[in-house]
Parts: sequence; C-alpha cells; structure tokens
Amino acid sequence: MPSISRNTHIMWGALYCCIFLTQINTSDGFTSPFQKSPSTFVSKQSNQIKIGLAHNSVTKKPRKSSLYISQDTNGPSFDINTLCAERRWTKVREELASPSTLDPSGTKLKEALMRGDFLGWTALHFACKNNAPDDIVYSMIEIGGKDIVMQKNNGGVTALNIKCVHGTSYNVFKKLVDVGGKELILAKDDDDWTVLHDLANNIEKHEDAAEKIQLLLSAAGDDAKYLLESKCDFEGMQRSALEIATDKEASEDVLKILRGETLGSEIEAETEKEMSDDVADEVPTAGEVSEDEESEISEEEEEATEEVDEAPTTSEVEAVEEESDSKEMETETEESVENVDTEDESEEEQMSKGPRIIRPAPVSPDDDVIGPTTATKIEDEVTEDDEEDNEDDEEEDSSFGPILNMDGGVSTPKELELEDTVAKLQKEIRALKDGAHKKEMELNYKIKKLGAEREKAAREAVKQAEQEFAKREEELKDQIKKLEAGDDSPDESISENEKSSEESELLSKIQTLEKERIAALETVDSVRAESEDEVAELNVLVEQMKEELEEAISSEEKAKRAAEYNEEELRKKIKDLQEQLKKAKKSSNNDEDWSDVDFKKLETERNGALEMMEMVKQTSIEKEKELKHTINLLEVEHGRAMKVVAEVMESMEEVEVLKQTSLEREAALQQRIKLLEAQQDSEIEDSPKAMHLKNEIRKLKEEKGDLLGEMENQKRAAAKREEELQSKIEALVAKQDTIREEGKLAVQKKETEMKAVMKALEEELKDALTVKETSIVKFEKSRKAIEEVYSREHILMAELDEILEEFEDEKLNHLRTLKQLRDTKRQLWDYQGNTGDIDEDELEE
Repeated sequence: MPSISRNTHIMWGALYCCIFLTQINTSDGFTSPFQKSPSTFVSKQSNQIKIGLAHNSVTKKPRKSSLYISQDTNGPSFDINTLCAERRWTKVREELASPSTLDPSGTKLKEALMRGDFLGWTALHFACKNNAPDDIVYSMIEIGGKDIVMQKNNGGVTALNIKCVHGTSYNVFKKLVDVGGKELILAKDDDDWTVLHDLANNIEKHEDAAEKIQLLLSAAGDDAKYLLESKCDFEGMQRSALEIATDKEASEDVLKILRGETLGSEIEAETEKEMSDDVADEVPTAGEVSEDEESEISEEEEEATEEVDEAPTTSEVEAVEEESDSKEMETETEESVENVDTEDESEEEQMSKGPRIIRPAPVSPDDDVIGPTTATKIEDEVTEDDEEDNEDDEEEDSSFGPILNMDGGVSTPKELELEDTVAKLQKEIRALKDGAHKKEMELNYKIKKLGAEREKAAREAVKQAEQEFAKREEELKDQIKKLEAGDDSPDESISENEKSSEESELLSKIQTLEKERIAALETVDSVRAESEDEVAELNVLVEQMKEELEEAISSEEKAKRAAEYNEEELRKKIKDLQEQLKKAKKSSNNDEDWSDVDFKKLETERNGALEMMEMVKQTSIEKEKELKHTINLLEVEHGRAMKVVAEVMESMEEVEVLKQTSLEREAALQQRIKLLEAQQDSEIEDSPKAMHLKNEIRKLKEEKGDLLGEMENQKRAAAKREEELQSKIEALVAKQDTIREEGKLAVQKKETEMKAVMKALEEELKDALTVKETSIVKFEKSRKAIEEVYSREHILMAELDEILEEFEDEKLNHLRTLKQLRDTKRQLWDYQGNTGDIDEDELEE
C-alpha cells in the first residue's frame, strides 16, 4: 500500500509540472498556472509580433501604437521613425500637424521624436538621410528645438552630419546651423569628424558648397581657424578638411575658403574699417545709430544667442514600446517596401562613398527597409526576469575568480575596472588636448589680428609723414621756381626796392630752413626716444625669459628628485613582492595550500605597485608637459621679441630714408644758396646785409655738420644694441635647446626604467597566476571527486532504502503466514478433540 501512495504522488507531481510548463509556453512571464497576470496580454502579443515578423508572415491582430504602451494614451498612432525611414511623408505631415486632445502641449510628441532606435537614429536623422521635404524638417525642429538638432546616434553623428553626407538644400542647412549654432558646428563624432569634414568628403553632392562652408565659418566666429585646422581619422590618417577637399578635386573657391584666405581678407577689411573710422571721427546725426553702436548691439545679441545655445539639452526620454499588427499598416509597409527597392542602389552608392554613418540592418533578405522595424526592436528587448537571471550569473562569475581575456590571458575584475578607468582618463586627456589646441588657436588668431592692426597703424603713420614731406617739398620747389623766375627777368636795371625784397625773401627762406631743421631734430629725438623705450621693453622681456628659464630648471630638478624618491619606494615594494612570490613558488612546489587570501594580498599589493607606477608616470608626464609649456611660452616670447626687433629695424630704415630725403633737399637748397650768394657777391659785396647772410649760412652749415654727426652716433648705438640683443636671443635659444634635450633624455631614461620594472612585475605575476591556476585545477579535481563520492553515496542509500522496504514487506508476509499456521494448528487441535490448552512450544515449532 505505501508503494501505491508514492506512485500516486509522483503522478500528481508530473501532472502539475506539465500544467506549469504548458502555462509557461503560452505566456512570456513566469506567473502561476492558476493566476492570470494583467501583463500577459502584452507579452503574448509582442511574442506573436516577434515570431510573425521574423518569418515574414502576416498576423491578423489589431495593431496598437508603438510609441506608447498604454491603450488609454491619445498619442500618435504610428512609429514616426519607421514612417520617416519608409518615406511616407504625407502620413508624417498629417501626424505632425494634427494636435492631440490629451497632449495639447506636445510633450509626448517631442518624446516620440527624440526617441532613437537601437542604433540611436531619431526621426530627424531618417528625415535628413531620405531628403524629406523642407516643411517636415522645419516642423520637427520647431517641436524638438535645439535638443533634437544636437542629438547624436550611437556613433556620435548629428542630423547636420547626415545632411552634409547626403546633400541638402541651402535653406534646411541654414536652419539647422542657426538652431544648433557654434556648439553643433564644433561637435565631433567618435572618429573626430566635424560637419566641415563631412561636407568636404561629399563636396560633389553640394552645388552651393562654398556658400555653406562660408556659413559654417561665420557661425563658428572666433573658432573658425580652429575648425579649419582640426583633423579627423580618415582611413587611418589624420586629415584636415582642406586635404580631404583637395583629394575630392573641389573648386578653387572652396579651396580658398578652406585655406583661410577669405578669412584673412575679412580681418584686414575689418581692421581697415576700424582705422578709417578712427581717422574720420564721423559724428552720427540725430536719430541715426553709429556703426560702433551697431557692432556693440550685434555683439550683445551674439552673446545672448551663445548663452541660449549653451543651455543644457533635455535627457532622452525612455519609454516601453508596445506593437501589434493590422491590415492597413501591413498594406502600407508593402507599398513602402516597393518604393524603397527602386532607390536601394543609389543609397548603397552613397553609403559606400560615405561609410561613416551606420545603416541599420534590414529585417530579412527580402525586406530592405531602412530603419527601426518592429522585429529589430522587439528582438533586442529583454524581460526583467531574464535581466535578473543574467545579473545573478554575472555575480556568480565575478565571485568565482579570474576572467579569461580574448588573448587567452587571465584578468581579474579589478584589472578590468582599471582598464575602464584608463580608457576614461584617455578620453579626458583627449578632451583636454582639444581644449588646449583650441585655446592656442584662439591666442594665435588674436596675436595675428593685433599684429595686423599694428602694421596698419604704422603704414598709415608712414603714409602721413610721406605726404607731409611731399607737401613741403612741393612748396620749396614752388618757391625756388618763383625765385628763378625773378632772377631770369629781362629787366637789366634792378632798383633798390627789388633788391631789398629779394633779401627779405632770402631771410624768410633761411627762417623756413631753420624751422625745418628744428622739426627734423624733433623727429630724430622722438625716434630716438621710441627706440630707447623699445630697447628697454626688450631688456625687460629678456629678463623675464631668464627668470622663466631658471624657474623651469628648478621645477625640473624638483621633478627629478620626486621621481627618484618614488622610484626608490617602488623598488622597495617590488623587492617585497619578489620575496613574496618566491615564497609562494616554494610553497606551491612543496604542495602546500595556497589560499585565496594570499592571492588577494598579492593582487592588492600588485595593484598598489601599478598605481604607484601610474602616479610616477603621470607626474613625469605632467612635468614634461609643464616643461613643454614653458618652452612654448619662451618661443612665443622669442617670436615677439624678434617681431619688435624687426619693427625697430623698419623704423630705423624709415628714419634713414627720411634722412636721405632731407639731405637731398638740403643739397638742393645749398646749391640755390650758392647761386644767390654768387649773385649777391657780384651785386653788393660790401653791404652789411650780405655779411649777415654769410654768417647765417655759415651757422647753418655748422649746425648741419653737428646734425649729421649726431645721426651717425645714433646709428652706431642702434647697431650695437641690435648686436647685443641678437647675442642675448641666441644664448636664450641655445639654453632652450639644451633644456629640451635634457628633458627628453630624462623622460626616455625614466620610460625605459619603468618599462623594465613593469616587465619584471608582469612576468612574476604571470608565474603567480599560473600557480594559482594549478591550485584551482587541483581544487576543481578534488571537488569533482567529492561530488562523485556524494552521488555514489546517494545511489547506495537509495538502493539500501529499497532493500529495506522489500525486507519489511517480506517480514510482514512471513508474520502473516505464521499467524495463519497458528490458526490452522489450533483448528487441528480442536478438530482432533483434544481438551485443554495447546502447548505454546509446539505452536512455535
């Protein structure tokens, strides 16, 4: 009887398991077989959709919205990403134009537009790829704002990048640039490609490429130079937009813009306009606004737009998507597939020319529909139970011990975390490098602009001086002509009045010459003062450069001392690790137990040593960066000093030219004076006025000799100062070269030492890991042997239980037979007619 009850229990359990398994097969969730979950309908429906689309079959279930999982939401009853991928523009236009009763603010519609597929493509990405009508793109931008324009897919590509790859009209291009602003133009994808790189790579698809590039540079503003000089990863090489455009055989106008020639002309035009405004000093009339005020207003507006552009973007809203099939949507998808098949070849050519933007994979070989279809979305979905199971498995795997790499090596979870941190630090370093490069470009641009302004001002000053000298020269020539005309008069008889008038004219001429001499002396003094000020500034710069060099040398010495101290500590730790590893090897050779605690200690100490090595590396790299920065600053200062020296030389050359012109004029005047003296000597030799004139002429000659001597002395002093400056600059350059070489040698030496230490550590750790692996293998073998023993013990116990049960059954049967024998014996005893009780011994026999 007990065997029958046990069999019935087994049958009932098997029946319960069959019911449970059938319930699990009919639903996606692990619910009770006797209880219906409210989410069972959604999971069943999604499973049917998944199976039907995977096999290209058509289900006849009613189709629900893919944007919202609830039936009560009154949102758009379509998947807008799929509609844009299938080029169903009329449906997209209707749904974007028709407002919802339960969504008057349009937040849910914006969420639907901002939601990307499994590759991160939004509706705007697909609209830009498939050349949607302009009004659809405008309406999407109005609903999504800057957030949808700035949103990137999984490869870091924006909608403007896709427009640059596939070509677009100027209006849509300008709309995207105006909304995104500088942040959109300077944004880079995972391969460091900007919008300008994509446009240069697909230049043949843009008829108005020059205008679009000019629009990008004008929107970039001060960062236009940085945008032109930034490089991307083009087929394994770092290429700029100009290099890509030259490879694509762009037009000469486009290449001029990419070279920055138009940018430089614009800067010169701006500086000329500013100088002309300063010279003219035009006063604006009442009711009119001056150009300076307009520029200030435009700058304020640009700052306001930049503040708006730099506003933080809203986070991408994640929602659960629920889909079902319907007859209408199936017929529309079939029609869209037929329309898309005609344009597949052209799209494949475009994608082959611009392989950077990833195209979503089609659902099946027959359907080549681009975009996020229901099958691809649902196949990527994972239920919460599956995620929990995966998390439990991951926890078990992580707690087990080391993990195998793709190369076959063993790496612990801590090492994986360190690798992730290293990757993050590398990304941060790249961002810092980009920022530093950008700031450097801005500084170079500002320096060039200031230099252009200085050159402009100097040229204008020289032009003004030349004009003044030309005017004076013309006046002198006119006076000389008048005098010659007066000398060549035919009248032989000259009255005393005429002679006195000629003498007065000569006196006035001498006075004008004296005034010109005084003015020339003043100009020489001013030039001398300016040159002395510039030389003083140069001396100050040289002293600053010396101080910076001394600081750099002291900082390098400090860094060397710190590195030596860190290296000594590291060597001590490495020795300790080596001793521990030797002990571990000896213990493993003696078949002693190598516990996980010891391995953890070794790993922690090894990680500590690695961290210390990384710290030393980072300190050495930082010091090297500081040295490079100081050297760059010194080079910049050296360049500025050379520019100032060149300016001083140019001013000295201009002074020389002015001196030559003044000497030529003086020579002409002296000839004229000699002629007049000859005439006076012939006419009136003994007059007091003639004597006075001779004395004045003698004084003028003496002053002229003194002036020439002073000018020669100034020339010699300037040459000496220039030689001194040149020698100082050469000494500074030589010092810079020596410092650079010493820094490079020190860094190389440190790198070699660190590499050797790292190699030794890696070898020792490999040995330790091999020892650990052998111990793990031994432990696994022993564990398996114990499990086998336990399994055999369970089998034997079960067999023993069965034998005991059989023995119990046989015992019961034996007792029953004995009882029957006793009863028959008693019956025989009574039947024989015996009286009295039966003997118990006989019964037992």
